[in-house]
Amino acid sequence: MTRAGRADLDVSEPRGFLAPYAEVFAIPRAWRFSVAGIIGRMPMSMYGLGTVLLISAGTGRYGLAGTVSAAGAIGLASTACSSPCA
Repeated sequence: MTRAGRADLDVSEPRGFLAPYAEVFAIPRAWRFSVAGIIGRMPMSMYGLGTVLLISAGTGRYGLAGTVSAAGAIGLASTACSSPCA
């Protein structure tokens, strides 16, 4: 059985955990697509962390910070654009 059309892939040899990424980035112009994806997803991941840090610093209550962060994540998910966005 081949993986991604490569018959020369030997699964018996030990590989590092970054080896799959090296295979992907060996494809021409794949890094451009990956960087655009990372930048596009950054606000989603930073929203929860920023909310927790802000609320916990202001109130000292991590439970409240988690609740506010969860409510914000649910709000973002419910208003997110599902295909297609016109």
